Amino acid sequence: RVNISLDTLDAGKFVSICRRGSLEQAWAGIEAALVAGLSPVKINVVVMRGINDDELEKFAALTLDRPLHVRFIELMPLGECGDLQPEHFVPAEEMRQRLARQHPLLPATGVVGNGPARYYRLEEAVGTVGFIAPLTEHFCPGCNRLRLSSTGMLSPCLGSPEEIDLREALRSGAGDGELRELMRRAILAKPAGHDLASGRERARRRHMHRLGG
Repeated sequence: RVNISLDTLDAGKFVSICRRGSLEQAWAGIEAALVAGLSPVKINVVVMRGINDDELEKFAALTLDRPLHVRFIELMPLGECGDLQPEHFVPAEEMRQRLARQHPLLPATGVVGNGPARYYRLEEAVGTVGFIAPLTEHFCPGCNRLRLSSTGMLSPCLGSPEEIDLREALRSGAGDGELRELMRRAILAKPAGHDLASGRERARRRHMHRLGG
């Protein structure tokens, strides 16, 4: 399976948001993933008022004739957000209501994955739309995510600076039992919840784009 971050279907906005690459390249990658039979193919869209929230319907329409899982994500105050302000925030419930005016949202069943997204299906669509709401629909008690950086650091939570160094352990000859214990430590280090809704972010060792969503 593959997750693709794509916040706009407009070529000009793409350059403004990503600062590199092109929408044509990104879309070619999505099409290639579908042709290769990767499944599920998920598109993650961070919804920002006044920037891309006018594209909700266009993104949802991608699921009508393609087996794509488009997930709309609430804007999170993580890292250097540049000019993004609280007024750019769009709650997931508003996203659902806006989409429902155009298309009835039917509960989706049999969707692959055990993550935080709540999935729906447009009538007669072959794909799904999902909503991830870390701020307004707190899902920390059910979070099952750990993230491994390219440098071997295991992170229990995006909202926490805690990291477990697996690379050093591997290079020191750690066996399976020691690695299992380090992973167990990471799981036990997951906090009960985050305080992102307060607008405060605990200092991280690396920005989210260097860790992965």
